[in-house]
Amino acid sequence: MATRPALVISLIAGTLAFAPVGLAQDYVVRDAQGRRTATIDRQGTDGFVVRDTAGRRTAMIDEDRTGHFVIRNPKQQRVGTVEPGPSKDLIIRDTAGRRTGTLAPQSNGSLAIQDRSGRRTGKVSRR
Repeated sequence: MATRPALVISLIAGTLAFAPVGLAQDYVVRDAQGRRTATIDRQGTDGFVVRDTAGRRTAMIDEDRTGHFVIRNPKQQRVGTVEPGPSKDLIIRDTAGRRTGTLAPQSNGSLAIQDRSGRRTGKVSRR
């Protein structure tokens, strides 16, 4: 099972599939209690930076040749991927290919973060 930071980073990555290319999009990640846990900022045309609440860079997210989003830790090591799932959901997988979570679009434009059991653990929305 993925560690909590790796899981949070991989869940965040799924929001990027909805970001229009070329536009600066900032996202806020909140836990189930509504506390802000991270932000995501576009860097360049094909990458994103994930920062914790203190502003430290915790991950980079970029697109690989197959169109999947790849999540990398600050040392540029691959820690997971985000790929399309059933309907409009996004599936987050760790490096071993195990499903660690899902991002489900909501009617208000945000994404619900769900763990493997389907329990809602947070949400991602535009700033």
